[in-house]
Amino acid sequence: MDYLSRDSFFTGVSEGVIGYDRILKMIVVHNGELMVEEKGIYSIEKFLVSRRLMYWQVYLHKTVLCAEQMLKRIIQRAKAIKAVTYGKLNDFINQPKKEFTLKEFCSLDDCDVLYAIKEWCAHPDKVLSILCNGIINRQLLKIVYFSEPVPVSVVIEKKESAYKERGLTEEEAEWQSRQRQ
Repeated sequence: MDYLSRDSFFTGVSEGVIGYDRILKMIVVHNGELMVEEKGIYSIEKFLVSRRLMYWQVYLHKTVLCAEQMLKRIIQRAKAIKAVTYGKLNDFINQPKKEFTLKEFCSLDDCDVLYAIKEWCAHPDKVLSILCNGIINRQLLKIVYFSEPVPVSVVIEKKESAYKERGLTEEEAEWQSRQRQ
């Protein structure tokens, strides 16, 4: 539950502020089942509403989604070209078939990922370099909403002009625009 308070504090979104002490005091075990005392129902309700609002305002915010997509593409591209970095991330990038233990996975943190991204900003691979510079310099991909489906010809035209503008080949441009899950 404390993640809501942390994320609320660091994002400035006040909806994540919850009285956790009251919730914890109102939780009881009865006949081997976890229950909430009647007077704690409103605190639980506030927690659930706050959680929902934090998802809509923070976790599912379009900027967060764009940064997440860019990070996914960075990792995918680094794996595809076998980009080398120092530290823990190198094992995950260059040994994709290995099954990592939970302890090994938990040893990977934000510092390892950010170090690699900063290092790859100057990588000779244009796609990796562009994506990494985009994250570091906060030049994120954009989400554009349309009320009607966009004709395929318009999408192709926009893609071509974008990759020519950046000096990318068609294959390199696909790495930036494709929807990979």
